[in-house]
Amino acid sequence: MIEHRENQFYIKEGQLIVARLDYEVKSHVMYLHSVFVDPSLRGQGIARKLVEESIKFAQQMNYKIVPICPYTVAYFNEHKEFETLLKKD
Repeated sequence: MIEHRENQFYIKEGQLIVARLDYEVKSHVMYLHSVFVDPSLRGQGIARKLVEESIKFAQQMNYKIVPICPYTVAYFNEHKEFETLLKKD
């Protein structure tokens, strides 16, 4: 189950965070800084689920998104249906 706290979406096993997406919001823009998934959990679509959760949150809050880390950049390049959420310079 994905949990959320300020500036982070995460998944815990016990008390340990095993996957997370770190972000920052400035002036209604959500900057997706980094995604981490524990090596033992990679290849299960967990990073994708974290990004999709951040997209839902951005939509609810009416934020634009700036992907920064390579994973989030690749995600948005592959999912053009979310192009309208991206902040244009």
